[in-house]
Amino acid sequence: MGTAQTAKLVALPLQNSAQDAMGLSALYHTLAAQMHDQWRGRLAPTPSGYLHRGNVMNFLLNWLLLRSLNGEVGLRIDDMDLTRSRPEYIEAIFKTLDWLGLDWDFGPQTVAEQRQVSFSFVQPDLRKLTEQLLTENKAYACNCSRKELQAHNIYPGFCRNLQREWRAGETAIRFAADKQSNAEFADDWVIWRRDDLAGYHLGSVFQDQQDQVNLIIRGADLIDSSRFQTVLAKSLQFSDFSQAQIWHHPLIEHPQGGKLSKSAGAQSTPIYSSGLSVAEIIQQCVRWLGLSERHALRIQTASELLDVFQNQLDKS
Repeated sequence: MGTAQTAKLVALPLQNSAQDAMGLSALYHTLAAQMHDQWRGRLAPTPSGYLHRGNVMNFLLNWLLLRSLNGEVGLRIDDMDLTRSRPEYIEAIFKTLDWLGLDWDFGPQTVAEQRQVSFSFVQPDLRKLTEQLLTENKAYACNCSRKELQAHNIYPGFCRNLQREWRAGETAIRFAADKQSNAEFADDWVIWRRDDLAGYHLGSVFQDQQDQVNLIIRGADLIDSSRFQTVLAKSLQFSDFSQAQIWHHPLIEHPQGGKLSKSAGAQSTPIYSSGLSVAEIIQQCVRWLGLSERHALRIQTASELLDVFQNQLDKS
């Protein structure tokens, strides 16, 4: 998809995995014209900390775009890292979405329903996929430690041709990426962890395929993740994910600089208890999206924001 001029009315710039740029308004019209059946996207928070402003802006953008396209919004709580997932963070996800006034069409609607769809239930499926890739020589066992790899930006392939055995607690499983110069992604990322849990990328691609997700809007820090997941999906013959539209938005930065992140403690309490009102969050989103400043003060809710968002898209 070639470079497109940033739209004047909804000016947020986006990039795909090839780093082609497109304004949000132009992307909306492109997606509307391409609509084959129905766009399906998802909100996919990780319960490893309280959601911060960057997460909330991503949720609002996904929700606004999918609702404007008459698409379906899903909720998927990415609790793949069972060592970091905590019940209070899961509960806070539902409370945050309710506080924002966002609804969704598929996925768990309550904490109780989330317990029934935890990623712990699909670990056997993910193990089978890992075994499949090993059998097809598309993956290999690796016992390299983090200390050994500190000096390397990409995995140097120490274990790639050693045919090590897969042993829980001793080896991770790495995807054997194409090393040709024109390869879409050339790093051998981990798909099964040393602690005998599926890696994030394998679980994410699997669930997106299961949910028939075909539109993903995520932060610009995940462009490499998108490239890897697309290559992984092709190797697994996940046709839906392989053909999905994946776009990346600019990050919300910390007031002191740098991106907001849970690991850096960007949000030590639930955002709905932080003193910010929903109206203030909505007004921040208006400015981030590039909507007209004159709308900021009169928009108080997500539904009001959707009305203005759709109106601006129609005029663009």
